[in-house]
Order: sequence, then C-alpha cells, then structure tokens
Amino acid sequence: MVLVCAGPEPLNRPIWDKQLRIGSVLGSNGTVWLESRGIPLEQKVPRLEQLVEMLRHGRINMLLADSNAMHSALELMPSTEQLHQRFVRYSPLGVYFSRVFIDEHPDFLNAFNRQVENCPTTSSELS
Repeated sequence: MVLVCAGPEPLNRPIWDKQLRIGSVLGSNGTVWLESRGIPLEQKVPRLEQLVEMLRHGRINMLLADSNAMHSALELMPSTEQLHQRFVRYSPLGVYFSRVFIDEHPDFLNAFNRQVENCPTTSSELS
C-alpha cells in the first residue's frame, strides 16, 4: 500500500495527524487497516479514481491505496500534475465469502477456486 499526496509535505507527517484529511476505497484492505488503528477517514468512496479526483481538487490531502491499483488508475487518468507517493506496507490481497452466501450458492466456492488457478502468480517487486 502507498500513501499518495498532491504535494510532498503531507508525506512527512505522521498518518495519525488529526489535520490530515485521508481518503480510502470502501471495503479495501487500506480502509480496514486505517480504521483498525483508529485513524479517521475523511472520505470512503467506491472507486480509486474518485479519490484521485478528490485529492486533485483538495477535498482530501492524502489517500491510501494498493500500489498496483494506483499505478493502473493513474495510467487511465491523464494529468500533468505529478502525485507524490510513499510506501506504507505490503498487504497480501485476500477474499472472504460469508457463510450465508456459500450456503445460498453451494457450487460457487469450487468454481471460484478453479478460476483462481488461472490467475497470474507473479509477485510485485517492493519499492
């Protein structure tokens, strides 16, 4: 995960600084990580692209996101403005299904596991 800011100054402040207006993607590992540490979030939105726009317009001054997702989002969002990033932590991705969902869809988990076998297994190099 990386912290992303429009300017370098917020990256030098501790993430628990109450003056920071931090945004994160709803339901993401980053949101859970921040909230589990009592770090308040100014904005929680469904899409990373929304956070980037909020950052660019000054509604938040920092966001926390998966590094690969951030890189992909920025490739799709042309801008001359450079964003500053700082590595925070490595967080393996996972998926969870509720017992109710599995009970209602008994064939889902086996089908899901068969599809996961086709996913690339290459790892990302940590920066």
